[in-house]
Amino acid sequence: MNVLFSLWSYRDLLFNQLYTRLVENCVARGVFLESLEPYIVSERLGCVTAPVMRDLLTHLQDNNMMDSVENCLIHLDITSLDIQQVVQMCWDNQLYDAMIYVFNRGMNDYINPMEKLFQVIGPPLREGKALTDEQVVMGNKLLVYISCSLAGRAYPLGDIPEDLVSQVKNQVLVCIRDRFLE
Repeated sequence: MNVLFSLWSYRDLLFNQLYTRLVENCVARGVFLESLEPYIVSERLGCVTAPVMRDLLTHLQDNNMMDSVENCLIHLDITSLDIQQVVQMCWDNQLYDAMIYVFNRGMNDYINPMEKLFQVIGPPLREGKALTDEQVVMGNKLLVYISCSLAGRAYPLGDIPEDLVSQVKNQVLVCIRDRFLE
């Protein structure tokens, strides 16, 4: 009980009291937000309030720190964010690991990330054209994603929830079958 109380107190102090005082000072706010990344990535800070998370993503994106955006997204509970906005930001900035993570964890959707990547790399492959460097990266991520999904592993890290493993495997196999039998 004391541990839960101290975690709640710590988060309340950090996000509700300290952060609200820093919001007006853009330099202090930026330093605070950037200092969160190591704690998020090391999973010592797994839950960030929705307003702070929005500010963090905006700050990192505005400062062209997209690797940091991706690192943070794949280590957080993202269900309190605007999922469609985050997916679009990931897609626009080629953050494919984060996009997959958001679809999987935010919506329990394991097929749409595959479909989005297939839509980009499929046409040039069917036409016999060479893939761009970006498409090669997407294809490699797609292969690893499929492999992880069929092994019951979440991509880019962790495990698929046990109650979803067989469903995900089946959906992935059906998607692959349908894709290659078009």
